[in-house]
Amino acid sequence: MTKKSAFLVFSVLVLAAGCSSSSSPGSTDATDGGGTTGTKNICPLINQTDVQALVVPTITGVTNVDGIVCQFADSGEGIKVEHYDDDAAKTAYNNLHLDGGGGSGTDHPLQGVGDEAYWNEALDGKAPPELIAHKGNITCVIQSPDVPDTTCKTTDDGSGIPAFADSDAQAYVQLMAKVCNDIFSVDN
Repeated sequence: MTKKSAFLVFSVLVLAAGCSSSSSPGSTDATDGGGTTGTKNICPLINQTDVQALVVPTITGVTNVDGIVCQFADSGEGIKVEHYDDDAAKTAYNNLHLDGGGGSGTDHPLQGVGDEAYWNEALDGKAPPELIAHKGNITCVIQSPDVPDTTCKTTDDGSGIPAFADSDAQAYVQLMAKVCNDIFSVDN
């Protein structure tokens, strides 16, 4: 989750008198604390056209930050695609589950990407979706950039906070699934 999303979600949760958080596995280290690592630089092998479909600004390059994060840079926030190639225990895969975690986010199973996948929003309808997929020993994590950098369609619900209709989030998740399937096809 980006800093803007985290602040937005935190603010909404505080206003609603409830607070919870989810953490993203491995943002700057080569492990996620559970021994899961990324050891291959597959960033240049990911189809940049598929990643571009997720962000409004033009992608200008990609950097392998730490063996886990592929940072696709643009003039805005950019987008991080996380790749864990040693996640047989599914530590990274299970790290972003929201159901039962005390928050309002709901995990939604997703077919057609990897062996198993789910997507969720940190705050249902108020945060852009994230996708978590697993195939073999590999886990792929993609968190949407915030508005206005995301291509995920938003609506105005009158609160001043962008809203994400379930159907729009699902359409965006299908675009994310292409990127994870790219990763699964080049890291085998």
